[in-house]
Amino acid sequence: MTARKTHPKFNPEDIINQKFGSLTVKKFVNKVYNTPGSGPKYYYECLCDCGAISIVSRTHLMTGHTKSCGARKRHGSEYSKMIHTRLHRIWNSMHARCECVKHPGYEQYKDKTICQEWHHVYNVHQQQGFINFYNWAISHGYADNLTIDRIDGTKGYNPENCRWVTIAEQCRNLKTNVNITYNNETHCLNDWCRILNISLSAVKHCKTRHNLSYPEIFDRYTKQYFDVKKQMWLYKDTNEIAFIPKRAVNKCGSNKHSSDENKIYDLLCTKFKNIKRSHYDEDLYPFACNFYIEDIDTWIEYQGNQAHNFEPYNPMCKSHLEKVEYWKKRIPEIESTTNKKSQYRTYIDVWTRSDPLKRQTAAANHLNWLEFFTLDEFLVWFDSL
Repeated sequence: MTARKTHPKFNPEDIINQKFGSLTVKKFVNKVYNTPGSGPKYYYECLCDCGAISIVSRTHLMTGHTKSCGARKRHGSEYSKMIHTRLHRIWNSMHARCECVKHPGYEQYKDKTICQEWHHVYNVHQQQGFINFYNWAISHGYADNLTIDRIDGTKGYNPENCRWVTIAEQCRNLKTNVNITYNNETHCLNDWCRILNISLSAVKHCKTRHNLSYPEIFDRYTKQYFDVKKQMWLYKDTNEIAFIPKRAVNKCGSNKHSSDENKIYDLLCTKFKNIKRSHYDEDLYPFACNFYIEDIDTWIEYQGNQAHNFEPYNPMCKSHLEKVEYWKKRIPEIESTTNKKSQYRTYIDVWTRSDPLKRQTAAANHLNWLEFFTLDEFLVWFDSL
């Protein structure tokens, strides 16, 4: 007769301090009989690698059914819901421009660091960096119409140096911005134009054309006005001359006019007293008209040179189209040998664009407008007066 095999007494604390996946068993908690006739279940208090405490049965630990507290799965589920949000795109773009060498803005942002709190955290929860960023954004006034902005442009991305602002406010913080001091106040150019009610394009045009400082430009538009008839800038308070545009000086000088134009001017002076040369009216006729006879309110354009081809352009005329094609063919030949802009470019622009535009403007504003292509044409009209 063989002896009965005996088993050692079961000790529920034999797995204390053992690790199962991410769980480390800390202490035995309880023995529970869930169903009649079945054996007991032993439960243990376990510490997860993430720091969470959970109660797990011995069976689930030994079989590998439970390997963590479950936070990773819950955390990942929350993260997956936010991965297509605008905040995630902002967070992702922040990493891309600072760390991806193929990003277009890498050269500008490569010296900017992202704090560890917002960075990719490569541990159990790889999305923790975004969760931290998300919580900071929500608690610091994030809205869909705002963008992330670094308060100090020389520093990186961290909670102390970042804020949520509008696009307009962010543009004021660019290092390429132009800050101007005027009347003891400093603002960017866009803000000054808004404060003074000045067109930004007008300021840029004045800066380029007349090479003035920004305070001088602001003075011009706030303390002066442009007199259309006199073609000059006058002071608002005294009506004294403040500035005469170069355009008026250059185009009114006799050395800028052909001999035929000077003859026409001399003849007109024999019959009329008020004659303006290179007259410009911003509202009615925004071109430098050769002659404006104020006595009879008549505008005269003398088109007596090759640029006007001595007749109006007609896009339906075959000979005119052939003429334009000939000029276009001549352009590369001339520019390749002289390294200068060909005059034929000017001919094409004047004949096919500028001249028709002048005719359309005069007709639209019901002007008494005349054009002559030869001196003989003008004489016929002049003799009929």
